[in-house]
Order: sequence, then structure tokens, then C-alpha cells
Amino acid sequence: MPHLERSVIGTWGIVVFGWLLAMPGCGQSVEHRVTGTVTGKVIWSGRPANEQILIIGVERTTGRVCQGKVEPDGSCQLEFGSSSGVPVGVYDLALARYEEPMTPERYERLMKREIPHPSPLKVPAKYLNCKKSGWYVDVTDGNCSFEVTVAAG
Repeated sequence: MPHLERSVIGTWGIVVFGWLLAMPGCGQSVEHRVTGTVTGKVIWSGRPANEQILIIGVERTTGRVCQGKVEPDGSCQLEFGSSSGVPVGVYDLALARYEEPMTPERYERLMKREIPHPSPLKVPAKYLNCKKSGWYVDVTDGNCSFEVTVAAG
């Protein structure tokens, strides 16, 4: 009987060891380990964008989302969660209004009209939709870049 117990324990040991080897770790798939650095430029009516906007990217096959705040000079770096690396894939891009995170203090200032409510972006609706904007970036391992031009309307 001891031979049978060692066989069962050995089989389960192999199964568990194989499962551990197959796990990519930290709840991420192997795809998430390969990332690229994505920088871009947003041109607004012939000039660098000076609106408070975000570029949103949605990966075509997985639906992963990345985003980046557009700086006053029109530059932008896309981020995935808290990481500056974006998982490889093709991301369709769109614009969104950048808003500071809502804190109790900010809410109170909004209600007292000490700061203005953000106004909607005044651009054609297609630029607000990843599927319709026509913009995309193909993120590969390494450095990637994009440039989008907004014709305000």
C-alpha cells in the first residue's frame, strides 16, 4: 500500500508543479508581460492641443484600456493602469475630457461655483469614439508613437 500512496502523491505533485509552471504570475497573462512605451502628439486645429483632454486606447481583441493625459504642448504618454508600459496590441484611439479626480474638497468647490464645471469637448462626435475616429497605434515591444489631428468643428 505505501507504493500506491507515493504514486498518488507523485502524480498530484507533478500536476501541481505543472500548473505552477504554466501560471504567468500576478494574475496577468503572458501577453501582459510584453509591453511597449507609447508616446504621442495631439494636434488641434493646426496647433498642439491645449484643451484638458485624454487619449483613450482600447485594444481591438482583448478590450484592454490604456489612457494618457495630453500635456499643454500636445504631448502624451499612454499608460496601462499604474504602469507606463502598455501591453502589445493594436489600440483604437479616441478623445475624452480630462477631469481631476473627484475629492470631497473638489466637490465642495464645484458646488460653491469656485471652480467651473468641465464643458464637453467641442469636436466632431467621431473623435469621441474609438471605433469611429480612425486613429490607432500598433503597440510593439519597445518604443511606439502616434500623432492624431483634430479638426475642431
